[in-house]
Amino acid sequence: MRKLISICIVLLILAGCNAENEELSYSKIEEDSTNELVQDFITSVEDENGIHLFQYNENTMYAFLNGHHVEQGNDASFFSSFEVKGKDDSLNIYFDEEYTDDYANQTLNNQELYKINLDKKYEVVRSFKNNEETNFNVIYVTGK
Repeated sequence: MRKLISICIVLLILAGCNAENEELSYSKIEEDSTNELVQDFITSVEDENGIHLFQYNENTMYAFLNGHHVEQGNDASFFSSFEVKGKDDSLNIYFDEEYTDDYANQTLNNQELYKINLDKKYEVVRSFKNNEETNFNVIYVTGK
């Protein structure tokens, strides 16, 4: 009986430590590494340039940056940086968009997908393009 109680206490301590170690993080991922729901979201917004936010559940968001479509006579856009910061009840998403007339350059990042692992519930989510606040083109929240 003492052994069982000791094991339960150790498991409770480990579970508590794990909950406290949740941190706000993000990572660039490939579309084909996501599930069908995320892929359907990307398909639904891939014809519109901008930043698109997909709230998958209370712990996970996806940010899809799209600059794939170039209008004739305009420069092609690509993304050079991405960062996520939490401040109080606000989640701030920062990205830099740059432009080039080198349309054939296959190394340009004109579509990027980021998975954001949340550390808590945020009341406000804001996006900043080139350090200036901008609107999300699409925000989609699942019922999960």
